[in-house]
Parts: sequence; structure tokens; C-alpha cells
Amino acid sequence: SWPWITPDRRTLLFVTGGGPENQGGSSQDMFMMRRSDPAAPWGQLGNLRAVNSPTHDHAPRLSSDGLTPYFRSARQGAS
Repeated sequence: SWPWITPDRRTLLFVTGGGPENQGGSSQDMFMMRRSDPAAPWGQLGNLRAVNSPTHDHAPRLSSDGLTPYFRSARQGAS
């Protein structure tokens, strides 16, 4: 499932397949959950529809400022 948590432990990114939230058309989509602080419960699950594609997208990470997503993909032109 390629889980990754930010160093401040407030954002969790992961990949999962199937289910009603899978919108990319593939067997895998990237998702994110956030929380206000490391001791708080996780918030609502969010599908990263803006970056998911019909191909396999996986290994999500965020830049150190938390604004830029990085991930691996099987889409055309990806490496």
C-alpha cells in the first residue's frame, strides 16, 4: 500500500486498490489523510483525484513544505 507519513506525523499518504473511492480507473489510487497534531485522530480520507490517473500511481511523497506531491506512475512519459 506504499504508506508514507510526513516528518511532523500530521499527513499520511498511501495507495490502495478497489473500493468505492477508487476513481482513477486502475486497480490503485493515491489517498491522503491529515490531522491537527500527532496525537489527534486522522481526519477524513481524501482521494488525490487531481494527480491520480487511469494507470498505476504509487509511492506518494510530499515536498518538505508540504505543497508539492511526488509519486511514481506508469502513465505515458513517466519515469
